Amino acid sequence: MDWEKILSIVTAVTAVIGIVLTWVQILKSNKQALFEKRIKYMVIVSGLVKLYKDNREGILRDTNDKNSPDFSNDIKFRELTNNTYLSTVSNVIQHPKDDSLRKNFLTALEDMEKLSWKIKLSFRCKASILTGDFIYQYQETLRKMYEYQIVLNKIDECNKKEDRRLEEWQEKIGEPQFKEELWEEYGKLENAYNKLVKNKSMKKLKKQTKI
Repeated sequence: MDWEKILSIVTAVTAVIGIVLTWVQILKSNKQALFEKRIKYMVIVSGLVKLYKDNREGILRDTNDKNSPDFSNDIKFRELTNNTYLSTVSNVIQHPKDDSLRKNFLTALEDMEKLSWKIKLSFRCKASILTGDFIYQYQETLRKMYEYQIVLNKIDECNKKEDRRLEEWQEKIGEPQFKEELWEEYGKLENAYNKLVKNKSMKKLKKQTKI
């Protein structure tokens, strides 16, 4: 075998080794990037799950009173947004007609919906589906609470202009229907939370994050 053939073989082998090493490096980089994304998602999700766990009893407690408006809606909203991830939207419940706050709130809801999909696509297990569903329902519940607050504010405004029995304003503005829709969202969120807990989804996602 002459030196030209040997040199060609060595060159080819070197090229293959270079390709393999590059491929290995890309895999490592992708794995590290996925790991960092999972960590970021888990920090957000853990905070929301804990937030709901700590406040769910108070939120669900008043759902048996079908006659009176839930004037504690704003308090419950602030409880469900009382962490760093959602802190920028907590004020919208006090000023639902403020356009800048409303846009910020809607953007946050869109981010939560995206987070739901990111979790489902970043993990490969049933736990990711249940966790993503919980996040999606969380933002749907916040959306309905915001809409219900507008109804409550409308009742208050109308009552200041014309003093009537509360029941009359409830019926005129359609408060019972809005409240029923909100309670349905509460029920869906509670159901999503219970499925997540029963499946031990958070524990499974944390375990998969370490791999």
